[in-house]
Amino acid sequence: YVYVLTATDSLGRSSPPSERRPITFLAAPKPPAGVEARAGSRQVTLSWNAPGELTDGSPVSGDLRYIVLRGTGSEGPLTAITPQPLAATSYTDGGLENDTEYRYAVRVVRVDPRATATGAPSPAVAATPVETTRPTPPSNLVAIASPGAVRLAWSPSPEAHVALYAIYRAAGTSALIRVATTISGNTTFIDRDVRPGTMYRYAVTAIDNARRPNESARSNEVTATPP
Repeated sequence: YVYVLTATDSLGRSSPPSERRPITFLAAPKPPAGVEARAGSRQVTLSWNAPGELTDGSPVSGDLRYIVLRGTGSEGPLTAITPQPLAATSYTDGGLENDTEYRYAVRVVRVDPRATATGAPSPAVAATPVETTRPTPPSNLVAIASPGAVRLAWSPSPEAHVALYAIYRAAGTSALIRVATTISGNTTFIDRDVRPGTMYRYAVTAIDNARRPNESARSNEVTATPP
């Protein structure tokens, strides 16, 4: 399309036309399909599918680029977080806060030698990063048997975000099962639910305070037989 402008005064007299300005109209691409957001620890990985049609129903032609938008919470505004449009159909957004909800949408940019056209955002998807790193296991577990009880003691996990310790026990060669938990400030436990002459095996794990708690591997295993 080519456009010119003229001005008309109050007497109806028109000016000469302005310089001719050619304008190229490009149909914008439709939003990308299949936008997915997968949360990790302090990051969200996005993926999507390229659209196959333009908004006028014609097939996509020319190169496509993508702009990722992000907002915080369920209703906050979405703003672009990619400094330049992306060529790839995936993006990892890092440096986020765990346990905070983020919403994302993707816009498609049609790149043509004559012009560019940006489509509408995709429907928003939400993801909440969570801590996924397991704590370091407790160490140096020892067990001391006495009549009617077994006393356990261990060295704490070094992480500050440990919330609980879980105590596992098995009689003889059976599988270890969790029998108790204790707060992170405690590094001892007395098991009074024991029978004389029975050999018990013990191990301890650390559990953090993440929104979805992570449990460490088990400590060293020890045995004790109450008299």
